[in-house]
Amino acid sequence: MITPRSLGKLDTTSMGNSNCYSVKFINDVSDVAILKWWHNLWACSPNVSHTAHPEFVEEVYRFLDRHVEPLLIIITLKDRPVAIFPMAAPFGQISTIEAAPLFTDYWDPLIDANHLNSSIALWIETILELGYSEIRLGLAKLRASWLKRIIELSEKANLNILIGKIVGYPRLRLENGQWSNYLNDRKRLKRALTKFEKRRDLKAHWWTVESDLDTPLDFFFTHHLKRFTTSPYHCSERRDFVRNVFRSAVKSGFAGIHMLSLKELTVAIGLWFFNGNTRYFLNGAWDSNYSYLGAGILLHTAMIKASFEQGDFGTLDYMYGREPYKFFFANEEIEVAKITLKVRRDLQ
Repeated sequence: MITPRSLGKLDTTSMGNSNCYSVKFINDVSDVAILKWWHNLWACSPNVSHTAHPEFVEEVYRFLDRHVEPLLIIITLKDRPVAIFPMAAPFGQISTIEAAPLFTDYWDPLIDANHLNSSIALWIETILELGYSEIRLGLAKLRASWLKRIIELSEKANLNILIGKIVGYPRLRLENGQWSNYLNDRKRLKRALTKFEKRRDLKAHWWTVESDLDTPLDFFFTHHLKRFTTSPYHCSERRDFVRNVFRSAVKSGFAGIHMLSLKELTVAIGLWFFNGNTRYFLNGAWDSNYSYLGAGILLHTAMIKASFEQGDFGTLDYMYGREPYKFFFANEEIEVAKITLKVRRDLQ
């Protein structure tokens, strides 16, 4: 049985060759190779709309490395990366490999559309050759073209396909000039906006002092922990991870902290990632002493209005979760489900 760690500490390990396509692995997250390959994927694949920065990817994989065995499966064509599949093998499980979502709550591999079929076919073949009998894709977007091809090619490879409960994933699609229509359908939002615009002492803005990110992050952790007893940030390791990720992400220009201030005093905060034409909402917190303001609603309302009017982003993605406020702001739902691919018992 080959495991990610048993591949050895190599920049890349080649395996197989099909129609000039090759497979390479990266399993040592401390190696500069992970940065080089990840960065080159975006630089060389114009059909991939994602944007990222090596420091961010490295930090995420360092975090994964403490809990699972991470493995990047990279499909190349004449040494040019055309697809990357972030995977992880849980410790103690020798037959299972899982998809590792790096930017959002759902898995989204990076595949150049021109090489979709060949990349997915070689990815499936590679995992089976490594000896895994179960591939867990986690939450995946059901209408994604790459998922349809994975299912079709898995059937050809005689894999059983298990689809879990289908749930809605809320997001807000923005269209220039449609702010008034969006607002008219949400009376509570309209009242919040009226309150915000009447108060001259309230200000919504992005945090701009890169050298002092600890101040807004301290606010976020303090008030999130006060409000939620089950908050994942009760774990100091998780807090440190978010701090490190946001330092590198803000520095690189693809993350931001949106804030609501009352007379220069912070009352609410939201953490966002920027990825292509989409803003992803990671989490938010507010000072309960200002609950009478409806600080959380005001913060989101101000940002949504600015996003509609400025037109610099096409989508606000609230990520997976059944919190009512996400569906209050959203105007569409993406269907997602947990997908598992299993080798048929009669073939094992």
